[in-house]
Amino acid sequence: MDQKPRCKALKAGGGRCSRIALRGSDHCWSHSNETAEERRRFASAGGKARSRRPADELSKIKTDIKAVTAAVLRGGIDLETRTIDRGTAAVLFQGFNTLLRAVETERKLDNQRELEEQVEDLRGMLREVRAARVGDAWEG
Repeated sequence: MDQKPRCKALKAGGGRCSRIALRGSDHCWSHSNETAEERRRFASAGGKARSRRPADELSKIKTDIKAVTAAVLRGGIDLETRTIDRGTAAVLFQGFNTLLRAVETERKLDNQRELEEQVEDLRGMLREVRAARVGDAWEG
C-alpha cells in the first residue's frame, strides 16, 4: 500500500505532526497556509457558540466572594471566646458554597473549551481524510 506523505510542521511540544499532508502540500489541513483562512472562519464561528462570559469574570466573582466572606468573618468573631455566632457562620458557609459553585462552573467551562478544541481537530482530520480519498479517486 502506498504510504501517504506526512505533515512537516512541528507541534508546540517540538514533535513532528503525524497527520497526512494535503495533496500537493508539505502540510496537513491544520498547518497549511492555504487553509489558514478556512481555519480562521471555523474558529470564529466556534467562538460565537461559546459562552459570552469573559474568562476572567469567574475569577473576579471568586475574589469578590472571598472578600465578602473575609469581611463577615472579621466582624463576626467574639475575640474573648474565639467563637462565631450562628448568623455569621451561616453567611460564611453561604459564601463558601457560592465559591464552590463558581469553581465548579469554571471547571465545566474549561472542559467545554477543551472538548471544542478536540472537535475542531477531529473536523480537520476528517477534511484531510476526505481530501486524500478524493485525490485517490481522481488518480484512478
